[in-house]
Amino acid sequence: MALLAALILVIPACGDDAEGITVEGAWARNSPLTTGAGAGYLKITSPLADTLVGITLDATVAEMGELHDVVEVSTGTTIPGSMDLGTGMMMIPIDAIPLPAGEQVVLEPGHLHLMFVGLAGPLEIGQKFDVTLQFETGDDLVVEFEVREEAP
Repeated sequence: MALLAALILVIPACGDDAEGITVEGAWARNSPLTTGAGAGYLKITSPLADTLVGITLDATVAEMGELHDVVEVSTGTTIPGSMDLGTGMMMIPIDAIPLPAGEQVVLEPGHLHLMFVGLAGPLEIGQKFDVTLQFETGDDLVVEFEVREEAP
């Protein structure tokens, strides 16, 4: 009985979940009618080391979500699945974004960001939609994004 009681107290303490992860300033850039993709940005802090491994969002917003980064490359470099941004910069899909314990990770224009691929329609200023952040060791976290012209 004592062992069972001890396990009941320990098991909840061992579970990693999205509880404790904080997200600030979640926003998506407005997109013109001709754009098939949009971008999302935020600041995220996890109390424990974790990894953001993916995102999902409702099909009424976009077909799929991806994690992306912008990297500097030498002229003429091509990376499968990348988008040439000119002046030696490329946007590339990535598999994960590490979240060091207690450190704020900033997703911002020109750096790490979320991509919303296959937009169902333009992202219009003031529009709000949910994005589910998926973590390697914890539960998913639903975050509301607001479409803006600039960071909040």
